[in-house]
Amino acid sequence: MNLYQYQKTRIQTGIHDLQESFQETTVSWIEQAQIAAEMKFRDRAGRYWYADIYDGSWFFYENGKWLLSSEVPEVLEGSASLFLDDGKLPEMLNGDQLPDPAGAGQSPVIALEDSFRKIRFDYQDGRLSSDAARMISRRHYLIDLQGGIWTVGLRSGDWYRMEVGGWEREDAPPAQDQLLKLDRDENPPQLPELADEAYGRLLDFFLRDPALPEDITSPWDPPDGVPDSAKAHFVRQEAARTFCPHCGEPIK
Repeated sequence: MNLYQYQKTRIQTGIHDLQESFQETTVSWIEQAQIAAEMKFRDRAGRYWYADIYDGSWFFYENGKWLLSSEVPEVLEGSASLFLDDGKLPEMLNGDQLPDPAGAGQSPVIALEDSFRKIRFDYQDGRLSSDAARMISRRHYLIDLQGGIWTVGLRSGDWYRMEVGGWEREDAPPAQDQLLKLDRDENPPQLPELADEAYGRLLDFFLRDPALPEDITSPWDPPDGVPDSAKAHFVRQEAARTFCPHCGEPIK
């Protein structure tokens, strides 16, 4: 699921805008129900929250129940499809703006660590959605002379190397003198002489295009259902509508 870090004030502004659109009947009851079902969030401690789109009240989930709360965290993670106050996410960071792991005069190991640290911070600060973070991260890795692919864990910052069975965590980054170096003056850059086994490992990696060893965020698994009071608000909203006696569709 594509997730995004929202400021609480942004969510509240979005709810206010939604309430105005409900009064202007520009949002159908089906769309309202869909929006209401998505208004679940998660704080940085892993607790799930729900925002009522009809009265702006907040609930947290504990021991199988939604409990009303007057204190809400300032930053909450939720679906990136909500497009609350301004209708769009911030401009996605272009991967070319990240440090080049093979850049001249800079250690490729340090450059890659810096790249992934920036991706992590940009996600936490609401400059990237989780899908954008994944896409950029998959474009940055190191290759050693044995055809091994190296990358950094998005959440932990640990180093990983692709082995036959998948990604394996390593205690240390690759040695710089064991990394593949490309002659960037050549167009296209030419690979140095490698053993057939190394070429085979590279080909296997690029053909399989495996997932990253760590996601930018933990699995999204909010509790089912919404608070009873939120359901009651929706029922009252529907009861106040006028329906066409011929087709049964709501008039307003």
